[in-house]
Amino acid sequence: MNGKEHYVPPGSWPPKDRAAFYGRDDDFDDSSVIPDVVGKASVFKEEGNKAFARKDRQGTVKAYDSALALLTKDNNPEEHSQEWKRLTAVCYTNRSAAMLFPGEGLDAERAIKDGEGAVRWDPTYAKGYYRISKAHEYLGNLNAAQDVIVQALVKPALRDDDVLASYLIELQTGGKELSTDEKEFNSWLYGVLSEHQKKGIALKGAWQKKWMAHKASLKKN
Repeated sequence: MNGKEHYVPPGSWPPKDRAAFYGRDDDFDDSSVIPDVVGKASVFKEEGNKAFARKDRQGTVKAYDSALALLTKDNNPEEHSQEWKRLTAVCYTNRSAAMLFPGEGLDAERAIKDGEGAVRWDPTYAKGYYRISKAHEYLGNLNAAQDVIVQALVKPALRDDDVLASYLIELQTGGKELSTDEKEFNSWLYGVLSEHQKKGIALKGAWQKKWMAHKASLKKN
């Protein structure tokens, strides 16, 4: 996960930065027009980043609307490079985050749709899943919030994402850290793994490493 856009994480969980961009316009010859499309989209993106930093929802949304109008003209991710897809996903994701700024205009449903737009264009962009999950969490849909992160972590490209793994544990523990009481921890783990088994989920990678390391630390104490 890369970039200058910022998480608004729950509790004291520390965020990590994310970024990347590129572009292309299939209606014209790539060699002459791609630089213009990239230049225009990146200018709008930078405007959006500045508005985002000010917590200016209207300015943020307007700028990313303009960038996405260029990048999603054909609405066909498969026709574009990975760099193009990533830039599009970043713009969707930042706009999603802006929709959760506190105050008038907050729209969690739209935040979900923009997050879904991000992962449609780039299924390997971890922050897109995070934004969808955050919007579900805001709406009180905690099971949906967890399911989105699980959906990300089962992907080979994202299974070792430490931020997503930490966030999933946070959701699964109700915002608490893993219990230091061995009996309580084992009971929690049994419940989580049983639920995963019912749903046919086999989470490995970073999430599994975290609970296994915690379990080992309890054995030593």
